Amino acid sequence: MNRIVGIRGGGPIATAIGCHLYKSGFRVIIFEKKKPTTTKRKVSFAEAVYEKEVRVEGVLATLTDNIEKAIERSKDHVSVLIDEIGRELYHEDITIVIDSILANKNFGTNKIMGKLVIGIGSGFMAGEDVHAIINPNRGSELGRISYEGTLEKIEYMNCEYEIKANNNGRIKVLKDIGNSVKKGDIIAYVGEDEIVAHRDGIISGMIRNNFKVEKDMEIAYIDPHDHIKKCINISSHGRVIGTSVFQCVCVFLNKYEI
Repeated sequence: MNRIVGIRGGGPIATAIGCHLYKSGFRVIIFEKKKPTTTKRKVSFAEAVYEKEVRVEGVLATLTDNIEKAIERSKDHVSVLIDEIGRELYHEDITIVIDSILANKNFGTNKIMGKLVIGIGSGFMAGEDVHAIINPNRGSELGRISYEGTLEKIEYMNCEYEIKANNNGRIKVLKDIGNSVKKGDIIAYVGEDEIVAHRDGIISGMIRNNFKVEKDMEIAYIDPHDHIKKCINISSHGRVIGTSVFQCVCVFLNKYEI
């Protein structure tokens, strides 16, 4: 299969989608910003922006510096391109576009970008700015595909697992992804303020050391199921969304032969 999929965002959900499509024979290009802020770095293609290349569940993603290189390299592996506003998503070779920024608003994604354009989460109007919307909210509606209307603002993550910064400053990480912690352990500092584990578990998400964070920004994620697979494997949540995206793509391929 030679169709190229452009995905806005390189966080864990976008990566789950990208892995599913790549393993299903599609070529995939991730469009990211200059300084990604994802905490689940071991399951995020966004990390290639800093590390130049990453592997998630055996799928290689490498950073490229222009769209032509990204398209060429997508023949062999996932390409990552820094393009926050999605300017290069209009390239004629990209036929399918998926917005997985998950910001509860639309940052310019529209149906002109591709023959099939899918929005993940709220902020989109199916039938107007995108062809379809996929619900990322946990529960009975998870993965549901809508071809008209919109979704209410949603919180798709397990907020009780998150830790947010309580002030602005540089973060000094003491315990990183894969470390087991007990409630009350100091896991980092933001400036001189301690960041304390709020539960027992394993750190499955941590923002990069020395990153400049802002108050109320997510900086860590503690999973109560203390197992290293929680850090390095795509979540069941992400797999469901990836499957729904694949289903949506197949429907359009069969119906419209894009």
